[in-house]
Amino acid sequence: YGFVEQFPQSWIFTNLDIAFRIDEIPDEEVEQSSLVIAEWIGNEPKSKQRDIIEKALKDLQINKNLYLNDRSNWENVPDTEWFLIEEYTDAIQVALNLVIEYIVELELQETCVIDGSCDVTLERYDDLNENVERNSEEYYSNAVFDFEKEFSRFEHYDTIEFIESQYQEISFMYSEQDDDSCLDLDNIIQICTQY
Repeated sequence: YGFVEQFPQSWIFTNLDIAFRIDEIPDEEVEQSSLVIAEWIGNEPKSKQRDIIEKALKDLQINKNLYLNDRSNWENVPDTEWFLIEEYTDAIQVALNLVIEYIVELELQETCVIDGSCDVTLERYDDLNENVERNSEEYYSNAVFDFEKEFSRFEHYDTIEFIESQYQEISFMYSEQDDDSCLDLDNIIQICTQY
């Protein structure tokens, strides 16, 4: 008894260390849909996993040929269960093939950066060996953090409680105008209810 999930399908292969969701994307040009990996659950697969996944796919095909090719060997299995087993193993094949296609695409992207055959090449990036004028305000500013400007927005807050310990000063502030409370440790705003 069981069923094969409709799309989107979730696949978790703990033995292969991959988990993902597959979904259908309608393609109006050919009036059908194509399957894509819509989301990775956890980490995306690495190139080094390709051999293991291809072996699992090959093993599945061998087992399908060995056990599912001759229905007469399994006459005691009800038709509904038999068709479900076939549907499930076909769905696993589709899922693993999508992962392999994804890894192949990753490998192509990795090699195309090296040989310059990508749609996006390294030429699109600035030459980091080129000298840049660093005294220009466009590239560099001494005013990285303007303390007065940043904390002026708290000027209308009233201190509602002040605690001084051996280690630090703790203030709780409140703004009726903003309906906001803040925690301040040693004159550094830690957190407010508004953010």
